[in-house]
Parts: sequence; C-alpha cells; structure tokens
Amino acid sequence: MRYRNMEIENEIRKIVCSHVDVVLDPDKIQNNGTFDLLGINSINFIRIIIELEEKYSCEFDIDMLSFDAYPNFGEFVKYVKSIVPEN
Repeated sequence: MRYRNMEIENEIRKIVCSHVDVVLDPDKIQNNGTFDLLGINSINFIRIIIELEEKYSCEFDIDMLSFDAYPNFGEFVKYVKSIVPEN
C-alpha cells in the first residue's frame, strides 16, 4: 500500500509540473508549498484535475475543484489519494 501511495504522489508531482509555465523539478515541490508559489493558476489547476481524473478513474467532489480548497500541496496529494480507487 505504501508503495502505491508513493507512486501516486510521484505521478501527481509530474502532472503538476507539466502544467506550469516554468521548468519545475517534481522532487523540489514542497508539501507545504501553495499552488500560488508553484505558479499554478485556476485554469492550470482544472487541467491538472482533469488529467488526474482520467488517469485514475476518479472524480473530484464539486467542493474540491478549486485550489483554494487545499492549504498546500501536501493536502492536495492527500485528497487525491483518498479518491483514487483501490484497483
């Protein structure tokens, strides 16, 4: 289970990095960093959500579709892990 969680977290980091306008190393994203600090705007955030929903066959709750719902990147990762089906 832990391996799967790390795999999901690493994939989230890669997806986030693919939607920013600057070159960002996935390993450099701090769990306590905000989406503003990462340079993510609301449009990019929705693109990230769409990609995650398609990749993991999951669906974000309507209340969780804004990056304002997450105080930091770590909380976003935690939420995504909670909605990804177990296989």
